[in-house]
Amino acid sequence: CIQALNSESSRTFGIQPIMPSGGYGLTLQEHPVIFIDFGEEIVPSVELRVRSENGDYSERVRLPMIPNQPIQGFSLPSDRPPLDIGQNYQWTLLVACDDTISPNHPIFIGWVQRVALSQEVAAELDAQSVSNQVIWYASRGYWYDVILAVQGGLQGDPNNRELQTLWDEILSVAAESATAPLN
Repeated sequence: CIQALNSESSRTFGIQPIMPSGGYGLTLQEHPVIFIDFGEEIVPSVELRVRSENGDYSERVRLPMIPNQPIQGFSLPSDRPPLDIGQNYQWTLLVACDDTISPNHPIFIGWVQRVALSQEVAAELDAQSVSNQVIWYASRGYWYDVILAVQGGLQGDPNNRELQTLWDEILSVAAESATAPLN
């Protein structure tokens, strides 16, 4: 696992959060999924912390890694309280090495806000193709939902060129806006 870090791009270290420019994005999800590209790094687990801007919500969970899967998504378990609509939340992902978390290990931080979705719009979205859902999410700034939709679509159809092109664009945007780990 990574031991020595500097202020260069996090891609230098083989780990990159897949997040929007500025580290802030919207979601419709009760428990948004945070995606991280681990490249070739092998780590046993991560710790995800989610805290509301006003401090009245704070959750943390240790999550295992899936072997041989460079891009992984992490979220709080469904038995944890959902994010409140309209509230800003800071997420922190700490990378564990040797089953421990240390200030010397990579730490990534971003922000997310949950937005309400009407039942009518939800029904319309469900009737759309994944590509059209992605366009709808992207046009409204629902970054976390864009990533989740593209990843889900590619899992169902890994040879879908349109979704692969969208995924490549997402990775390009994330690479351009990548921030270094805090330490």
